[in-house]
Amino acid sequence: MLMTHNKSKTFTRLALASFITLSLAACNDKSTDEYIEQAQTYIEHQDTNAAIIELKNAIKQAPKDSQARQILGQIYLDRGNFASAEKELEKALRLKGDSDLLSPLLAQALLGQDKTEALIELVDKTRTTDQSVKTELLAFKSLALIKQGKMEDAKYNLSLAENAGQDTLYRSIGRATLDAANENIDSALYIVNNIVKEHSTSSDAWLLKGHLETAKGDNKAAARSYQKAVDNAPDAIQYTLYLAQALVRDEAYKDAEKYVNKLLKMSSNHVIVNELKANILYAEGNNDEAKIHADLAIQNGSQSVATYLISGVVAFQQGKFEQANEHFKKIDPLVPANHFVKRLYTITQFKLGNIDDAMSILNTYTGQTEQDSTFLSSMSVELARLGREDEALALAQKASANGSGDSQVKLGLIQLANNDTGGLDTLQQALNVNPDLKEAKLGLAYFYLKQGKVDEAEQTIDEWLAKSPANAQAMLLKGLVYQIKQQPEEAKAWYNKVLASDGDNIQAHLAVAQLVDKQEGPKAAYSQAIKAYQIEPTNPLVFRHTVRFAYQSDQMAELSKAIDQQRDKDQNNGVLKVQKATTLAINSEYQAAIELLESISPHNQSSSSLRLLGDLYNQQQDYDNALTYYSHWLTKDPLNPQAYIKNIQLNELVNRADNSLKIAEKARSLFINDNRFTLMHAGLLLKLGKKSQSQALLNKQSDEVKQTAYFLRIQSMIYLQDKAYPEAINALEQRYDTLPNQSSAADLAVAYEMAGKTDQAIKFLKSVINEYGNKADSLQIRLADLQVKYRPDEAIEQYETILVREPNNIIALNNVAWLYLEKGDTDKACQSANKAHELASKRGNIPEILDTYGYCLLKSGQVAPSLQPLKEAYAKKHDDAEIALHYAESLLENKQDDNAKDVLEKINTSDPRLMAIKGQLQNKLSAVN
Repeated sequence: MLMTHNKSKTFTRLALASFITLSLAACNDKSTDEYIEQAQTYIEHQDTNAAIIELKNAIKQAPKDSQARQILGQIYLDRGNFASAEKELEKALRLKGDSDLLSPLLAQALLGQDKTEALIELVDKTRTTDQSVKTELLAFKSLALIKQGKMEDAKYNLSLAENAGQDTLYRSIGRATLDAANENIDSALYIVNNIVKEHSTSSDAWLLKGHLETAKGDNKAAARSYQKAVDNAPDAIQYTLYLAQALVRDEAYKDAEKYVNKLLKMSSNHVIVNELKANILYAEGNNDEAKIHADLAIQNGSQSVATYLISGVVAFQQGKFEQANEHFKKIDPLVPANHFVKRLYTITQFKLGNIDDAMSILNTYTGQTEQDSTFLSSMSVELARLGREDEALALAQKASANGSGDSQVKLGLIQLANNDTGGLDTLQQALNVNPDLKEAKLGLAYFYLKQGKVDEAEQTIDEWLAKSPANAQAMLLKGLVYQIKQQPEEAKAWYNKVLASDGDNIQAHLAVAQLVDKQEGPKAAYSQAIKAYQIEPTNPLVFRHTVRFAYQSDQMAELSKAIDQQRDKDQNNGVLKVQKATTLAINSEYQAAIELLESISPHNQSSSSLRLLGDLYNQQQDYDNALTYYSHWLTKDPLNPQAYIKNIQLNELVNRADNSLKIAEKARSLFINDNRFTLMHAGLLLKLGKKSQSQALLNKQSDEVKQTAYFLRIQSMIYLQDKAYPEAINALEQRYDTLPNQSSAADLAVAYEMAGKTDQAIKFLKSVINEYGNKADSLQIRLADLQVKYRPDEAIEQYETILVREPNNIIALNNVAWLYLEKGDTDKACQSANKAHELASKRGNIPEILDTYGYCLLKSGQVAPSLQPLKEAYAKKHDDAEIALHYAESLLENKQDDNAKDVLEKINTSDPRLMAIKGQLQNKLSAVN
């Protein structure tokens, strides 16, 4: 059965195949004329796709027949497929088709592609006796010449067409186009309106009508005309583009979007299409996507102001100030004087730290308009925050001359910040005009409090409360006054009054927490602060207070859980990641903190996350990564003085003083009243060997600055270099009196030592250690170092005292090991050296520790084991003559004479003691050989 079934099925298939073949053969049994006739039928029924198939069949059957190509070319032409139309019409013409019929059609196809030279050549070589054809061809030539900008030639050829006496479509289009080119728009539009009445399917006429309406600014009418052009020539992509442009200009974004999306599918990198897409998305509020298309348009050559504006504004919103600034700079000369982009451009200059450039723009503002006045007032506050008081005051005065009460308030606040009591009058005048200006009242109250005038502050606050008894800010200030007056219960009552009306008031919660901290301690304060954290977990001020109380009350685990609960709601929140990393760092989980922070994408890294990453790597002595993140932090926050300080200090630490100097110079130009950067600059010049420049800079400082500890340190360093020891000691004694700490004490001890006053140095250090106890730990090491040189027995005693208190002090262990070695007590020496080595290996081996450990092994008779640590020490610090000598000695003892010889030959030292040791080893090497 199975075999029979298969045979039957096979036969059926064969029969079916034969039937299909016969049917197909029967279908193909048509003549060229029949194909053309069928095509004409389809055309009459407006089924052009079916007509195209029939015509292609006719051409396939009779490729040298011009009629099918002529009809096919005309279909393509009507649909706006000008390239395909040209191809078929040109072939039809070559096949001896009717020139009078084909030439105008071909001319239209060439015009649609802007092939003006080919069009002119076609017209010039075409011979015809038909006046209508001649008129059309001359009109086409005129249109081509207009496109080429040859207006006189175009005018001449159009006059020839008009003189022929034939009223043709393109003669009229030519006249309208020439009128438009001569800026006779109304005349041109009158002609075109008449054309479309008679030729309602002419896409070229509708296109010209749309252009003319666009020129008149009638975008709605233009869109309707372009729509007609598109309807009649749906394959003309350029027509669709014109339509999309008109719709966007008319703010008909939804209608425009479908055409723009269609065009993007055809050409995803097209400049104008991406400009349009950017406009649509930006209007819809989809800014990030809008920027993507704006950037793509710019990358491909866009010169559109609107496109640069979209990309710049969104970049500004995203915090990409460099890109925003670049775009605003390009379009700044092209926008009106009062355009908002000029204000954004100024702000980006500020954000990037280009203050002088920003000031040059700000100085062009007159402050005549309310908008300008408000802007100048705001920028004056920014300048004041930078410490540029004079410039801030000048801007604030310009803003207040014609501005609002708000501008007056800002002027008054800046005056008070400059200790100009005239600010009191300015604020009072503003309040006289508008008693509800909260900022003015705050300014007055805080100024009085800053001056210690509590009664005046309270009077201002009471007057405020009399008019606005429920004002939270006034009640908080009233509580602050009671705090200052040492009346905590009354203060708390006012803060609780605020919380009674607004339980989510963060300032009130934190104020209560600070009061509770003083009354009950940090544990109770934490309980209050955590309430504020639950309300605003990403508020930096709230977190700072909460983490401080948590740390002081040993509740970091509880805070960490609270942060985790917030992160469960928003795992990708960068602020919460920084908070979690902070708690990890406090618990010494440095690597976990780093990994968490580095999980934040580069685009979303904040100033806080970058700073913390820099601090973490710095703490681990991974200075390359620390510098990378500090540098990113500075780029992100170029107006933050701390970012400059960290970058300057770390670059100096890793011996990149040139970089430090550049950063310090930039900081000096920004923070012109911050003397720290001037003194840093002077210190770096000194470090780079530019002593005279450093001294010249110091000489320019005010008497007040010359009394600061920082100034005195740099000046003393110059004195020490000049061996002017009395002057150096005098400066350092002044510094210690001004700022008594371990650093200033150590520097003074060094100066005593350099001046040959070792006993005075030792006596001074002992007195400081006795006075400050454990707070002077580092000075005990310094004292022991002095005693090593001059009183070795006392040094051992000093180090052993340190080790009783700090048994894991690596420096003390290492140094006492050397002292025991010098006394010949190798057992005690190796005991200390071994412990120092074990501790140091956990942090990454330190060459000095390796050297001590290895040399101790060598002197205790452990010759072979000594070689590896000494080799590692030499590899890490081969330019240290003492380490090199120890390594060479171990090589000699280990019978590696050639290696020992190489090491000894590379040692360069002027230290007499080390030179003597080198000579002894070389003699020993010679004796062996």
